[in-house]
Amino acid sequence: MEWFISVSDKWIRNILWLLFKYTIFKQHCIKNFSISDVSSDNWYRWHNGARCFLGNISGESIFIKSDKYLWRLKNECDKGKLFEKACPLSSVKVMFVSTDFNYSYIVFEYINSVTLSEIFSSDSSFTNWDFLAHKIVEIIEKLYSINLIHRDFTPSNILVSLDGNGRFTEVKVIDFAYAVTLGDEYIDRYIGHTSLMNLGQGFKLEAFVWDDAYSALNILDTIESKSGKSIKDYKVKLNSFIGRLKWVYKE
Repeated sequence: MEWFISVSDKWIRNILWLLFKYTIFKQHCIKNFSISDVSSDNWYRWHNGARCFLGNISGESIFIKSDKYLWRLKNECDKGKLFEKACPLSSVKVMFVSTDFNYSYIVFEYINSVTLSEIFSSDSSFTNWDFLAHKIVEIIEKLYSINLIHRDFTPSNILVSLDGNGRFTEVKVIDFAYAVTLGDEYIDRYIGHTSLMNLGQGFKLEAFVWDDAYSALNILDTIESKSGKSIKDYKVKLNSFIGRLKWVYKE
């Protein structure tokens, strides 16, 4: 019952925003950045003040993410660019950001993809699971090389592109809103106790301990199960990273 009330409340807030603020938001996009064809993207999934849209700039498709919390939007932009510099092939390019108090949003390149969670729940046949495992390990290596802890390294935050034959061609990490580097303790004061408990749920060491290598190892377990083939070498490599870079919330 509580879940139903929570979901209903979220949907009502999203519908009200679409009714009363959506048109003004689109006008802001057009006037300030010449963004046309702005449309909502999965509005029923919007939560906690974050909203997603699709759009177009000079014939190029883009993805727009707005956020009512300016600190979170800036953190996602900064940490996303940090990762993009270290691992451009596995990041989604940040094109620009609007920090207008009423209309704060990041504009990303658009990636034709699905989430890894959708891949895991699909009954379709995929042939190159080893490529996926390789890319996951490579991403962890890059994150650790720049001391960046994603903290929400879950299948829903990993985008996967496929060719016409069901082969994985690209793997990209998204949503660096809660990512931290050493010295970022102040960010947790913004987030709140309950949200921190939910962050990375099901893919972290403990309630308030995050280790991206541990999260990735859980993902590799699912890849191994779905593929029916051993990926022991990749798992051994990930195991060597566990414990070397983790984040512990301190109240």
